[in-house]
Amino acid sequence: VDTTPFSEEKTLPFSPLDFQLSGAQLVYWHPSAQGGELALKTLWEAVPSAFTRLAERNVSVSRFSLSVEGDDLLFTLQLETPHEG
Repeated sequence: VDTTPFSEEKTLPFSPLDFQLSGAQLVYWHPSAQGGELALKTLWEAVPSAFTRLAERNVSVSRFSLSVEGDDLLFTLQLETPHEG
């Protein structure tokens, strides 16, 4: 019998490179002890899937911003990872 809690069962490891997809380009990743800041140049259509991707990795968003820079949409996220222990 598998007794793994559901929340741990489907959690994927976090990598900022997982967010560099069609329609989204990684601008930078600044890790910190609590999580970090991720910035993407993205299309509007790619924004909702970023939140899904983060949830699959058990990473929460404490704040985010969307801003237009020239022809690009800059999507900046402040991320928090769960503390072990």
